[in-house]
Amino acid sequence: MRKLCIACVAAAVVAAIASSAPAGLLDYWDFNQTVGGSDTADDQGTNNLDLSLVGESIYATSTYNGASQTVLSLDGSGDFAKTTAGQPFGGGTSHTLTAWVKHDDAATGTLETYISWGSSSVSRYFFGTTQSWMKLGYGTGTVNVALPAVFDETDWHHYALTFDAGTQTTTMYLDGTPLGSSTATTGAAVTGGELRVGHQCTGNTEYLDGMIDDLAIFSGILTQAEIQAAMTNGPLSIPGPSSVLLVGIALLGLPVLRRRKMDRWI
Repeated sequence: MRKLCIACVAAAVVAAIASSAPAGLLDYWDFNQTVGGSDTADDQGTNNLDLSLVGESIYATSTYNGASQTVLSLDGSGDFAKTTAGQPFGGGTSHTLTAWVKHDDAATGTLETYISWGSSSVSRYFFGTTQSWMKLGYGTGTVNVALPAVFDETDWHHYALTFDAGTQTTTMYLDGTPLGSSTATTGAAVTGGELRVGHQCTGNTEYLDGMIDDLAIFSGILTQAEIQAAMTNGPLSIPGPSSVLLVGIALLGLPVLRRRKMDRWI
């Protein structure tokens, strides 16, 4: 009976740990390639969606977050990175997206796209900014959250969003601080087409004119503290659900091991 109770408690605690575990890393492009010597970008996430550089896209060095970094540089006209190997996720999926971005020029009312995928205006995903807004397009819906009135987009900034499929709520973050949330009908199926970094997948002129780095997509919703950790230490610093679960199991085993040692001493 005692063994059964211990097993029940252990199962309950492990389930609780698993349900609160951080989201998994689906895609992560750190763009840490050789400057002048590579035309691809490796995906370190579980989706393995490696990118090919298009146009005059190049790797360059730039300083942000207190260190010199290798980044993807795009000129805003025909430059982007792409893959036809698949998509990060389909429709109606809770997720978190983070990236470091530096615009070359002051933004206008035209969207500068950070990432997009899909096949049409009603079956697409995109994330980017205009002069005044951070914007998410998902399925048939679009969400807008206002940027600060005083804001220099030609500096490096960390942009992030979370999408809760259950409540259809999108929360946007700038440099680890939430800007606001908006609820809109989004999350419809996203099918076909290419995944593009720095350009709208539907083929219009909404390019990114600037630099992008550490672009990551997580399944599930990161907390503000986790978004700040990804901003400061990189997306790989966020533990996945399996590692948290294993830690929980190990901790549950400690009392049993201690009891066995005590029994031997008695």
